Amino acid sequence: MIRLKKISICFGVFGLFFIFISKNQVNRAVPCKALDAQEPGLISEMLNDVEMGFDCSDDTIENQKDHKVYASERQKRDFFKSIGCQYINFMDIKCAPSELPDPKDSAHYKSDSKNILELSEKYRNDIQNKKLASMYISLISKKVGHGIFATMFIKSGDFIGTYAGEVCSGQALEDTEFAWDYGAMVPSGDRLILDGKYRGNELRFINHAKDPNTRAVYLIADGKLHVCYIAQKDIAAGQQLTVSYGDDYWTTRNVQPESFQD
Repeated sequence: MIRLKKISICFGVFGLFFIFISKNQVNRAVPCKALDAQEPGLISEMLNDVEMGFDCSDDTIENQKDHKVYASERQKRDFFKSIGCQYINFMDIKCAPSELPDPKDSAHYKSDSKNILELSEKYRNDIQNKKLASMYISLISKKVGHGIFATMFIKSGDFIGTYAGEVCSGQALEDTEFAWDYGAMVPSGDRLILDGKYRGNELRFINHAKDPNTRAVYLIADGKLHVCYIAQKDIAAGQQLTVSYGDDYWTTRNVQPESFQD
């Protein structure tokens, strides 16, 4: 009888150990339950491929196990906190109301007023509702840093999101890494910029490409200019979102254009 009890106990301990190991394996294979709920097979496979799909050349990560994918809302907000950036999904006006120009007086509007008006009307609800396409953040390489990737198919013409950050003055555009020109000057003579360095959303990680799959456009909503991203090609799940930084980005920083795709 005593021997049977010992055998039973041994089997019980082994069973608990097996269950513990199985759960750990499942957790590693499914980094984001929220995404799996949308497309269970595709998303799990896609994220696993991203985690292990990079080689170990000099400009990539030294250890593939250090490669991170930030897919869930909690993961992304924890990541933002770790790099000293507050996550926001809106444009925060830091300058005085009197310094904020009429969007129709901006150089951006005057250069393409008809198209901006049409697109502003088309995407007005998306801007006002702070719509953001489903995407995850992933490390690409030491040289490039992080990028953003679609978690599901995005159709050409779809609204990607609005670049979040602070509209402020007093900082030269060439001294910033995550800023867009807001297209106006304040009375002091400083240029207004939309800066996502310390406060922003996923779009601060979008990389430059020679043949990008999104485009940045200045649109008007609620009496303000917004820098918005629109898909200009079909984007498959797992594909990196890219944009052209524009000629001014390179000329103001006195560097040659470089494509930051993986």
